[in-house]
Amino acid sequence: MKWPWRVQSLQWLINATLLMFGAMLALALLVQGKLSQGLVEHPIWHHLLESGTRSVLQSSRPDLSDTLPTQGTVKGWLLPSGATAAPGMPAFFAALAPGYYTEGQIEQIADPSTFAVAVSILTPRKAPFASAGDAADRSRSYTVMVTAVPQGRLIMSIDLTELEDEQNRSVQLSVLFMLFNLLMIGAVIWWLQLSLTRPVQDLARRMRELDPLKPSQRLPVRYRKSELNVIAQEANAHLERVELAVERERSLLDQASHEFRTPLAIISGAADVLHQQALPERAQRPLHRIDEAVENLTQIMEALLYLSREPGPEERRQVTVLHALVPDLVRDHAYLLSGKPVRYVLDALEPTTLMAPESMVRIAAGNLLRNAAEHTHEGEIHVSITGATLCIRDTGCGFDTAQSAHRFTESLKQSGKRAGGAGGAGMGLFLTQRICERFGWRLVLESSVSVGTSAILHFEPGPVRPG
Repeated sequence: MKWPWRVQSLQWLINATLLMFGAMLALALLVQGKLSQGLVEHPIWHHLLESGTRSVLQSSRPDLSDTLPTQGTVKGWLLPSGATAAPGMPAFFAALAPGYYTEGQIEQIADPSTFAVAVSILTPRKAPFASAGDAADRSRSYTVMVTAVPQGRLIMSIDLTELEDEQNRSVQLSVLFMLFNLLMIGAVIWWLQLSLTRPVQDLARRMRELDPLKPSQRLPVRYRKSELNVIAQEANAHLERVELAVERERSLLDQASHEFRTPLAIISGAADVLHQQALPERAQRPLHRIDEAVENLTQIMEALLYLSREPGPEERRQVTVLHALVPDLVRDHAYLLSGKPVRYVLDALEPTTLMAPESMVRIAAGNLLRNAAEHTHEGEIHVSITGATLCIRDTGCGFDTAQSAHRFTESLKQSGKRAGGAGGAGMGLFLTQRICERFGWRLVLESSVSVGTSAILHFEPGPVRPG
């Protein structure tokens, strides 16, 4: 099953999670600062000033100044018409027209450049506010309501300086907390890089550097993280089991080879003796089949023993002259066509050399020639070499490639069960495929029913040498 998402590393997931947590924390602190700023400009201050103004205006005293609050959170002043100041009132309140002013609007009006324009319009005779007390007043935070009355203007205000200072301190602490957390996130990412990612990469590198040609290699188990040591220990245990399995297979192949060589030598010697006898014609064909079976089984044992060994550098130093070997192989397999109206035809043989043992090339190409001979009942089998590619094309009955591709793959998987018949098509194709995998070659079968089959073997060529 293919998952719809792309696979990511564990380090990427952890880093992305931590960075996402940092972004969410920054967003939360931003929202918290916005909410705390909204507390300074909350509508409750408007309602409170409105209530205080209504209370003063509804007073039964003839002089409103006697009913104005002068202590506490809410304070009020009566600024007569034409007056520019009132006792205890911040001087820049005189520039305010009737209305309600939030803390932010007051800060804009309290700016000197803005204030100069306002003064010139509302109070032409007003002198610039340059006193230390005026500067101190402008540095504080207020929310103000100005109401026009017959005596002048009624000014009610709330000093929010302490509340805003508390809010500013809360925002500063939030910013410091956010910076501290971002620093901690960076430290955790750096720590993960040092303590987890690098050891994992080191363990992966050591696993890649294991040389199949050098047995008894093991991974170190001295990592600081116990989980990595567990992985290394399990990998070492797996290596030990693999080495034991490989050793058992090699021992079995060696014993089988030793046991088979003796009867094969006896059968081959007896066949040679029979060849020297004056046998009737009807005995020649069974004798040739004995020779073929001995040769096939000898090649199978040689190939199996060779493929059971790990590849070494010496096998790439062996050279096979392919264009000189193919005619010999065709002559050696000509007896397979006796009694049938079929013949081998050598087409173009371009000079080609391979960096591989001749015995392996002989087995791979010979199996393809044998299969072509067994499945062709009349016509020709064309053999050619072009561009480091061996092509064996017959005029046999062919097969359906869609169905045979599956059967061919299954034959490779189940080749051990089908290897009972020496020289059979299943075992021959199995050996050919394994030899191709060993040397990086590629085998392609192309066939059409009632037309024939082409076996194309793409080699990895060595330097071309003239024949």
